[in-house]
Amino acid sequence: MESMSDLDFSDELRGISCPSLIICGDKDGANKKAAKGLAETIPNAKLRLVDRAGHALNAESPDELAAMLSEFLGLE
Repeated sequence: MESMSDLDFSDELRGISCPSLIICGDKDGANKKAAKGLAETIPNAKLRLVDRAGHALNAESPDELAAMLSEFLGLE
């Protein structure tokens, strides 16, 4: 884990030109800060937090996750 703490992909993230969706559980203490950072760094990125979900939001809130993905992909 320590070897990854020094990695900085900020320049590469700023170069992403496609619309991006960052999804994180609002109770995911390990990744919520990083998700916010991604959404702030990637141009045209949207951050969506899944209420009452932690790290395994696909198992905890599959319907809400599917709805967010469908909306983002224009499948609704």
